[in-house]
Amino acid sequence: MKIHLDQTKYNNLLLRLLQKINGHQDEYEVVLGIKNGGVWVSRRIANFFYKTHWDIHISFYDGEQRLTEPFVNENDLLIFKKKWNFTKLLWVDDIVDSGSTLRWFIDKTGLVKGKDFSVATIHWCEENSPNLEPEFFVDKKLKSDWIVYPWEKE
Repeated sequence: MKIHLDQTKYNNLLLRLLQKINGHQDEYEVVLGIKNGGVWVSRRIANFFYKTHWDIHISFYDGEQRLTEPFVNENDLLIFKKKWNFTKLLWVDDIVDSGSTLRWFIDKTGLVKGKDFSVATIHWCEENSPNLEPEFFVDKKLKSDWIVYPWEKE
């Protein structure tokens, strides 16, 4: 089922996420947003907590079409690796659904979730990615749901 979030609902979810992170923000030097959807969340988190913001484009989707390999902006990845001098980062995406983006990131960088970085997201699908529970999330989503955020076009 498609669930459309309007801007007001999104803003409320974002505020709840900020509240969950509050008190932990000093653990992170960098907020890393996953383009496209995660950047809408990560920039707000970075600004709110006065943190450095980076972003990287990793996507397993072309619209609603699922890809077998992600589209990755290799320049983003190279820049990320060159800047890689932080002690811990906060990895942010709008949703952790299948977990494929997060798994790809872990495999490609060798960083360890919980040690080198933590995950913050608006929605998490426990059915699809039970071993990748984000440290900070607001709502769980069902496997059968498709969430449409305010910045997405249909």
